[in-house]
Amino acid sequence: MAITNGYLTLAEFKAYKDITSSDSTDDTVIEKLVEGASRFIDNLTGQTFYSDTGETKYFTPVDNKVLFIDNLYGLTTLKTDEDQDGTYENTWNTGQSTGDFYLMPFNAAIKGRPYSW
Repeated sequence: MAITNGYLTLAEFKAYKDITSSDSTDDTVIEKLVEGASRFIDNLTGQTFYSDTGETKYFTPVDNKVLFIDNLYGLTTLKTDEDQDGTYENTWNTGQSTGDFYLMPFNAAIKGRPYSW
């Protein structure tokens, strides 16, 4: 078993607990505990702290200037459905050079943090 979206690796856990033997008998149990603790943190906070790639997300804005979103580490495409018919007819360009929209806060990527609006 491998840890999926865990907030620490098997090696990090073993280093923290000062486990220096090469015995891997309990590795599967430790991996399950790390995953369980990671999902507990997700559920407790109501958000995730790892990057989901290839996922489509839908948001509803409260006004036409700002859209608060779940944590976002990267963006491939932004589309909007202007007439709410389920067809996303407008594709927006991201980034400083195009000016269609900006992911905020500006320094999120530099600090390794997610965008949130």
